[in-house]
Amino acid sequence: MNILDFQPYTEAVREVWRWWSGTAASAGRPPHRLEIDPAAFVSALSKVWLVEWIAEKDSFRYRLAGEEINRTHGLSLKGKTIDRIFPAATRARVDTAWREVLGQPAIAHQLGNIYEDGQTSRQGERLALPILDEKGRSPRYVFGVTAHLRDGESEELGREALLPNYNHVFYTVKELLAKKA
Repeated sequence: MNILDFQPYTEAVREVWRWWSGTAASAGRPPHRLEIDPAAFVSALSKVWLVEWIAEKDSFRYRLAGEEINRTHGLSLKGKTIDRIFPAATRARVDTAWREVLGQPAIAHQLGNIYEDGQTSRQGERLALPILDEKGRSPRYVFGVTAHLRDGESEELGREALLPNYNHVFYTVKELLAKKA
């Protein structure tokens, strides 16, 4: 799939994508941290999260996590590094994906089985986006939105959407900005 054909499945992910891609296209670069505008994705706030790359710890630390994200993990993620949250196998996948988001920079999209902790598995949709440091120089944050399908809730995603079960499809920011120019 081409980045210009990308269409998220859930409304929360669509809201965040509209804000991020619109801001990136207008500025000709990914947004920086001070440009994050919660008013642009109000209905997604409980599903968003922001992690910061901490070079001296060689790890990612949660700066914020919405209520639904904290509920999924059973604790507040704010201030915690990923080694305190995820089991080793999950941590390795998360770390690799987020390093790709910052390193390219790239947009990472997941659909299907998006959360596993060894005991629990959840389906839904996740989008991870690069955010520049406060001065707008280099990617330092990963801003994301995760829409879980919970038992007993109506499924916003149809079963056919979950069948691909793809894990981290990456699109380069460079490709997006070149095509939108």
